[in-house]
Amino acid sequence: MIQLSSEQGTIDLPAESIWLDEFEWTNVKARSFYSISGDFIVEPAYTNKGRPITLGGNNAIIQRSDLLDLIEWANILNLEMVLSLHDGRTFNVIFRYWDVPVIEGTMPKLGYADPQDTYYYTLTLKLAQI
Repeated sequence: MIQLSSEQGTIDLPAESIWLDEFEWTNVKARSFYSISGDFIVEPAYTNKGRPITLGGNNAIIQRSDLLDLIEWANILNLEMVLSLHDGRTFNVIFRYWDVPVIEGTMPKLGYADPQDTYYYTLTLKLAQI
């Protein structure tokens, strides 16, 4: 089970969600530049904040009612949440507002003219570790 919790409550995310960018991050970051004398300088740093956590995939199916709850949460300024994954790992996260849209709910190809709260959508959710 994958859950997202905050002071607003808890939302069960699709259990079939895949962490799409899990291996696209390292804790070591660096900036490089040339000094006035022409020396190449690298300034490494270590951080565990800002790691992208994008959950989604073709089988990440969520009910419209939960999708609407996520959208409500995304409209709360400075909302900090706890993401709990199937394997017991937890992360303190925020929505990745600098990489919009932070929530994507894709309708089935046929679409719905009058969607009900129990209808299903494919979810992509963009979070960042804080």
